[in-house]
Amino acid sequence: MIRHKLKVWHDAFVDVIEERKRCEVRRCDDRTFAVGDELELCEYDPDAQKETGRVTLVLVTHLIRQAGPTIICGVSAQQIDVLPIAVMSIIPIPWSISKP
Repeated sequence: MIRHKLKVWHDAFVDVIEERKRCEVRRCDDRTFAVGDELELCEYDPDAQKETGRVTLVLVTHLIRQAGPTIICGVSAQQIDVLPIAVMSIIPIPWSISKP
């Protein structure tokens, strides 16, 4: 089991803590996600370009690697960048959300 610290924008963070958001989609070429891992989700304010201080913890219960099998991003056929992704089902880990 590994704990991954991840930034999450406000709307997605609220949806996670209110249990409306039950999955997380992330690039998986820079880290290894696995079932049983914990995601430490840190609320991030993109306008201020910093974390707000609110944090919640979720457990990865299911994982699909490279769903699709990939997401293709690019502005033209000559500039395509293929990014492998992981789609993770998540459930909250009971604990209080830390607030600033």
